[in-house]
Amino acid sequence: HTTLATMLAEPQHREVRTWLAYLGQTAVDSIGQRLVRAGVVQQQQIRKMLRTTVRYVANDINLPAGRVVRLRRLLTSGEPMRVADTTLGGLAEATGLTGHILWDTDAASVRRLHSMITALPPPLRDLIVQVEAAVGDAVLSQRT
Repeated sequence: HTTLATMLAEPQHREVRTWLAYLGQTAVDSIGQRLVRAGVVQQQQIRKMLRTTVRYVANDINLPAGRVVRLRRLLTSGEPMRVADTTLGGLAEATGLTGHILWDTDAASVRRLHSMITALPPPLRDLIVQVEAAVGDAVLSQRT
């Protein structure tokens, strides 16, 4: 709700890339804190040398693993997938996480995912393309 309110308060910014860049600055902490409040994860502070980093650790490892297994089953079984499932698969593809879902499967499942992404409504396809571009930009900026 907070993110939506922020976006509605800034109607001059309509580009997906602008919002991805803005929201990406605080996404890990914002999402992590929301998951802490929901009781899904615990926040851990890790001290290394002269700095402290924050990690979010699942309270029940079966919850995130179960979601991965469910998406894998949908992609490999040929079962119909909801738009939300396809979008999640597309975002996994855009962020380079498909290998964590389809770790030992044949190329048919990957082709199926790509085909289903193509069939998504244009705004969701655009979101996936923009996320992939933002990830690429982030990788390139780390190298320079």
